[in-house]
Amino acid sequence: MTAIQWFFSFLKKYRLNLIIALVLVTISSGLTIINPYISGIIVDDVIKGDIRSYY
Repeated sequence: MTAIQWFFSFLKKYRLNLIIALVLVTISSGLTIINPYISGIIVDDVIKGDIRSYY
């Protein structure tokens, strides 16, 4: 038995929890990207001078 197989043998009963955690981390990372993207759009509009279109 290799070290990796030995390690994963302890994690078998936590498999569902690990899958859920991996999915949640992936979603969280994706949502973290949205904030700078929206901020960039706002800044680009101000630099272009389109700020008056918001009034």
